[in-house]
Amino acid sequence: MAAYRGCEICKQPIETDRAADYTATTLCVRHAQDIGNYGGEFRTIVSEDSRSKKQSIKVTISGVTTEMVRNERAMQRLKNDYEAQQFS
Repeated sequence: MAAYRGCEICKQPIETDRAADYTATTLCVRHAQDIGNYGGEFRTIVSEDSRSKKQSIKVTISGVTTEMVRNERAMQRLKNDYEAQQFS
């Protein structure tokens, strides 16, 4: 059985299937959909892996590396909107 995880925005339980499929998520389905309006919960950073020699004119790319990073700006906007709705 998976450990309880609450949504960072509304504190409701994250759906079991979502928590299992997206282990890095901190949002319930509703807020995961809402954050799409601000660019998504995560951003993908891509960097080229270079094997070029330092002083060489020739650039040799051996592949790419991707990394998912949390979209802090979008999370903050979502939190602000949620709080504004709670107090209106």
